[in-house]
Amino acid sequence: MTHLRPQLSQTIDLIRSIEAQCFPSDMRISSEDLKFIVQHQCFVLHETIGFITYLPIDPGFSDDPDFKESNMVDLFCPDSRTLFIFGIAVLPHHQRKSIAYELLNLLPESDCIFTEAVSPSGVAFFERNGFEIMHATSDGQLMRKLARASSKSA
Repeated sequence: MTHLRPQLSQTIDLIRSIEAQCFPSDMRISSEDLKFIVQHQCFVLHETIGFITYLPIDPGFSDDPDFKESNMVDLFCPDSRTLFIFGIAVLPHHQRKSIAYELLNLLPESDCIFTEAVSPSGVAFFERNGFEIMHATSDGQLMRKLARASSKSA
């Protein structure tokens, strides 16, 4: 059994609390995957009202139709500039206030970002933020956004 430091456990509890108010149980990140993401600090929290979870991954994954069946540890590529968003959520009474947009913009600099949108509103949100549909999956649409210009001064 893996024991998490108290602050990691509190982070997982907070993400779980937000998820519970935003998604049905079958659409939430698995406990094992969420622990992995939090242990590797691949998340951004917006106070206590929203989060985004992601993982730097091997850029070749998108050629594999069964990538979602892979273990996080197999997908994880810490030096990669390709990200996969596993979850983004904002508490219902805080939605429509650009918080999800802010969370997207707090992701690490990358060459490419992937996500799987599983609802029409998810597809619309990601399209408004520069993502394009690559192809259908068994659960939704695999989407991609190419390189983001650095917001940091040279």
